[in-house]
Amino acid sequence: MPFAEKMKRDVWNRQRGLCNYCGLGLTFNGGCEMDHSVPKSWGGKDISENAQLLCGTCHGIKSFHEAQIAGSAARQQTAQCCVPLPCPR
Repeated sequence: MPFAEKMKRDVWNRQRGLCNYCGLGLTFNGGCEMDHSVPKSWGGKDISENAQLLCGTCHGIKSFHEAQIAGSAARQQTAQCCVPLPCPR
């Protein structure tokens, strides 16, 4: 579910129109991306305290890192519930 326009405006005002990661000045319409600080898949909520504005570059980097962490956690969980395989080396 996308963030409401009012919430986007509140977050914009809270961050003074700057990317929350790199501090780049953003434009309200089309120049910023709303993001969950704590991803919804990790239990984050659709509330303004969990919302931030990021530039496209920072949003992409954050999403990439979250995917890497999620993939690592899934691999660890799979390894814990399955019979260990011998090391191929």
